[in-house]
Amino acid sequence: MNNRFPLLRLPWVMSALLGTGLLLLSGCGGGSTATVSGTVTYKDKPLPGGLITFMAEQGDAVARGKIEKDGTYRVNKVPVGNVKIGIQASEPPKYGAGMIPKEEAAKLGKKATAVDPGDHVTLPKQFADPNKSGLTYTVKHGPQEHNISLK
Repeated sequence: MNNRFPLLRLPWVMSALLGTGLLLLSGCGGGSTATVSGTVTYKDKPLPGGLITFMAEQGDAVARGKIEKDGTYRVNKVPVGNVKIGIQASEPPKYGAGMIPKEEAAKLGKKATAVDPGDHVTLPKQFADPNKSGLTYTVKHGPQEHNISLK
């Protein structure tokens, strides 16, 4: 009976070790995300629209979100850990308010209400690229606020 007891225990030990290893591995490799919100300002004024990108420093996880007209943003599924940030301002309007040609307005329908050209801000190009912007942040678990001031 003593000869069979170690043989019976060996598969159980192997299964336990394998199971523990799989549990440990499932916790590695990232996958954790959080929600980040805040306000983007440029020269101390809210950025009136655009796109914000959070890019993980390790791996290829990316999360993007819209910057509203009041400069606020909220991005879900931002990778937890160190991230690089890119900021793009919204494109300048093609036409000023009340200046849309009739043909263009007919194509656009309800979208024909033009944005006031004064609402557009041109940012330095380096802010658009997370690898060149110099903007970084450490994302923690759970909802958090991160305000960004561009100069």
